[in-house]
Amino acid sequence: MGSFGRKLKPVGERSCANCPTIINGPAMKRFCTPCAKARSSENRKAWLATPAGKAKAKATRQAWDAANKEDRKAKHDAWRKSPRGRELVKAQYHRFHAAHPEKHREYSARNYAKNGAKQLAKRRQQIKDNPEFWRAYFKARYQREKLRKRGTQMPEPGEAFNARLYENELFAKVIAAIPRGLDDDMRKDVASATILAIIECGSADHIPAKVKVAMRDHRRMFDRYKTVSIDAPIYAGSNRTIGDNLTYPEARPAT
Repeated sequence: MGSFGRKLKPVGERSCANCPTIINGPAMKRFCTPCAKARSSENRKAWLATPAGKAKAKATRQAWDAANKEDRKAKHDAWRKSPRGRELVKAQYHRFHAAHPEKHREYSARNYAKNGAKQLAKRRQQIKDNPEFWRAYFKARYQREKLRKRGTQMPEPGEAFNARLYENELFAKVIAAIPRGLDDDMRKDVASATILAIIECGSADHIPAKVKVAMRDHRRMFDRYKTVSIDAPIYAGSNRTIGDNLTYPEARPAT
């Protein structure tokens, strides 16, 4: 006769098969209570991932929904009002709108015919309660729609200033005399230095010559092709200078 129907005798203390917790109980008890609960939860999740488990869970959920319609509706409404629920519902709405534009228009038309008057009255009351917010909202929406119809995007913060700057006659002449192969930032710096030189001398003549001087000064200050002292080392950490190479060419390192 097996051990079923009989109470097993306790055995001595031993460790849990999954952790160092000491347990004391029947011989068939191999895990402590937390580990046993964790294993049971893992086994249940693994079973629910199988086809049989999915079918059983679906049938159980449908039976509970049919028997508790009010509780199901309350839980669903609470979930839709939660941040996660609102995010998922909004994403699902946008996916449906992108995939089925015709159905979306039909649904919107039916919804407006059914609840249009109620929604309009609610919106009017909201506008009446907070007019400044809705005035800014409608203004921003109008600007977005206007740009969308023109097929353009919002301009960068400095584009409007640059557009007005290039309308200036003097700036246009100076920027036209600067080579286009230079970087945009360098061209603007050279143009600014040239205009400053024109203002200081009080004459707008010989703009190309002034541009050459401004380019030379800019390169000496910022560019890698700037003037180097003959006392500078030929490379970082070297004791030899450029002047040493010019004075004693025979002392140059062999190449």
